[in-house]
Amino acid sequence: MRTIVKGSLAAGAGVVLLLGGAGTLAVWTDAEDLPGTGSTSGYLDLTDPVCDPWELDGGAAFTTQPIVPGDELSHRCTFTLDAAGEHLAATFETSDPVVTETNALVDDLVVSTAYTVAGVPVDPEAGGVAVQDGDVVTAVVTVSFPLGSDNASNVPTAGLQATLEDITVTATQGHSG
Repeated sequence: MRTIVKGSLAAGAGVVLLLGGAGTLAVWTDAEDLPGTGSTSGYLDLTDPVCDPWELDGGAAFTTQPIVPGDELSHRCTFTLDAAGEHLAATFETSDPVVTETNALVDDLVVSTAYTVAGVPVDPEAGGVAVQDGDVVTAVVTVSFPLGSDNASNVPTAGLQATLEDITVTATQGHSG
């Protein structure tokens, strides 16, 4: 038994000398290059809008006739998306219209916008909708003069003028995956 222990110790010492005692250990390494690629960024652009005339209460063409509490003006415009890139999404928003007057009528007007992309309604709470080049975006801007607004009798708004000028529609790129 002593011979086996002595032989094992001698073999172990030999391995230690080979691995650590001489300070060298054979190690192979290899490296390979991975191919690169080029890329170009995409874009998202709304074409100039094509708009229907303003309408009063969803039908009659609005020109300059006086509005009364309860009336609603609407304006429908379409844009075509000029877009490049995969996985594009967009959110849409409308600025408040520029109004040259400051008065009680202006304070009572309520502006809202509904959007569709390729005929599908856009949920403003969804955080974006998938879009692609050539999609038709429709924006329907509505300006309401609510009946029974904050001015309970609406008398403070009688005979006042509000001129709506520019309204800006903005498409902001997101990512759909």
